[in-house]
Amino acid sequence: MGKLARLRRVLREEVYWIRPRIWAMNVMAGLLPVGVGPRLRSRAYRAFGVAIAPSTLIMGPLRFVWYGDIAGNLTIGHRCFISRDVVVDATAKVSIGNGVVMGPEVCFLTATHEIDAPGQRAGALRSAPITIGDGVWIGARVTILPGVTVGPGAILGAAALVTQDVPANVVAVGVPAHVVRALVDGESPSGHRAP
Repeated sequence: MGKLARLRRVLREEVYWIRPRIWAMNVMAGLLPVGVGPRLRSRAYRAFGVAIAPSTLIMGPLRFVWYGDIAGNLTIGHRCFISRDVVVDATAKVSIGNGVVMGPEVCFLTATHEIDAPGQRAGALRSAPITIGDGVWIGARVTILPGVTVGPGAILGAAALVTQDVPANVVAVGVPAHVVRALVDGESPSGHRAP
């Protein structure tokens, strides 16, 4: 009986974090090949309660990590374009405004750990929301850390590590991300005015 009870306890611990709803949502959204059915994929996520505007295109399945309330913590606005392999940690709220465009392999991380004693530096779990303003362009492989707000109209250059807030209408690049220039209304990143 002792071995059987121990086996049951271990099995419960191993499957404790299984979330059938998340699995089903991921399977449904992943049935379409990358680049095919971006409106259908968006609709599949909405069917599972995720707040995604119907005009948003999702080119590949989103990768949800950790154990957050995805339906309650993720909102995506109108006219967004989301590329493939985007990772979302919904431990805290992730709010994405209207007209946001993001490249492949963007990562939104809302959870981290307190720094603890030398025996195990990753201490207690803590989380903070991420907010992305309207019209933001997020380049490929950008990672956005907990508590960050990106202002409207900002551009985050490819592979940037965003550790602190980014003001509106600026270009931010690097590791850690830093502002390299301000953008004027109607101006492209290259300095040309839109027609």
